[in-house]
Amino acid sequence: MLKQLVNEAEFDIRIISQTPMLINGGALEHDVKMSPVRTRRSDREEAYIPGSSAKGVLRSHAERCARTLSGTQPEPGACDPFDTGSCSNRLKSVKSTADSYARACPICKLFGCLSLQSRLLVSDFYAEQPADMANLERRDGVGINRVTGGSSNSALFNLEVAVGGKYSGTIRIRNFEMWQLGLVAFVLRDLKSGGLTFGMAKSRGLGQTTAELRSASIRIYLPGAPEGTIVGLAALGPDFAPYKFSDDPREREGIAADVPSSDDGYGLGSHFIYSDQAAVESLLRSVAPIWPAYIRSREAERS
Repeated sequence: MLKQLVNEAEFDIRIISQTPMLINGGALEHDVKMSPVRTRRSDREEAYIPGSSAKGVLRSHAERCARTLSGTQPEPGACDPFDTGSCSNRLKSVKSTADSYARACPICKLFGCLSLQSRLLVSDFYAEQPADMANLERRDGVGINRVTGGSSNSALFNLEVAVGGKYSGTIRIRNFEMWQLGLVAFVLRDLKSGGLTFGMAKSRGLGQTTAELRSASIRIYLPGAPEGTIVGLAALGPDFAPYKFSDDPREREGIAADVPSSDDGYGLGSHFIYSDQAAVESLLRSVAPIWPAYIRSREAERS
């Protein structure tokens, strides 16, 4: 299905560290047990948030959203990726991509599994300028002796944390159904408000963040799509029925973009640009209701 590009959405995001963060990159110093993962850019070494770490946090939260909405349904909104009944195990003998997509849980349809390529792409998150770079701080820790209540000499440890960083990157979704854009809206809402944490030692206060959703862009490449609307994969028509796309009318008919289509000079489809945080928030609010409606429709089909 990814051989034909139908639509794509991209969000420009800045993650702001509210407490020190430790995404472990191993012991870089002989006297430190754990240090933040680092990379080298523009001849300087800096802490950053790897795209794989960010995507894991986003997926884990999306799974919680799906399981919360699906409640006691016989088939939950998200499989357990480490269970024998996961989509990766259930679908490994399925030869058809259409069958794999149709039978996958909602989360694997978006984030992928061993049988399906991910539609959601997450970049690495870096400091845009030196003032945004995190400072590295060393912290000493000690275990507590349960008998004496004092420190245990055999349980001393040291670690480094990244303090005060601002990390910028992008999230891109290719060939999405409208309910998938709605699910992303829920996840980004919680990322913005500080509901997602990153890295290790979260129970000890590390890894708390907020985010700015600075801008977004959506491109619709489908010929004949209603002008000024954002449409999902169901607009491809009956030839793609084996994929069992959502039958919500908003998938085919679309929703109003609320911003004018921008001409990029290439004349290929429609391009909608949401250039500030207020516009992005309006976009997310318009697509968010499609996600719980999709989960309710799954429940109705199985009742």
